[in-house]
Amino acid sequence: MANILLVDDAAALAELFGRAIEHELGHTVHTVVSLSEVAASLALVGDLDLALVDLSFPQEDGTGLEALVRIHQHSRATKLAIITQGDEWVAEILRDAWELLPITTVIS
Repeated sequence: MANILLVDDAAALAELFGRAIEHELGHTVHTVVSLSEVAASLALVGDLDLALVDLSFPQEDGTGLEALVRIHQHSRATKLAIITQGDEWVAEILRDAWELLPITTVIS
C-alpha cells in the first residue's frame, strides 16, 4: 500500500478525499491543511510514495509550489502530483511547478 501526503487548505474536502482513498484503495493518507504544517508532517510520516498538493493557499503567504519543493527536497523518490481547480491566477504557478519539478500529473 502507498503512503500518501495530501496538502490542501480546504480541510473538509481534503479529509473527505483522504478517507475515500483510504477506504476505497487501502492506501495510507496523511492530510495537511496549511503550508506551515508540511515540514513537520514530513518528519513524522517517513517515506512517501506520493504527494498530492493543491497550488492555491489564498489565506497564506505562499503557494503549493513551496510545499512541492520542500517535499522534493525531503525525498526525491516521492512522486509529485498537483490538484487544482485550474483558476487563471494559478496558471503561472502551475507552469513554474511543471518546469522546475518532476511533476507526475495534474488533477483538475
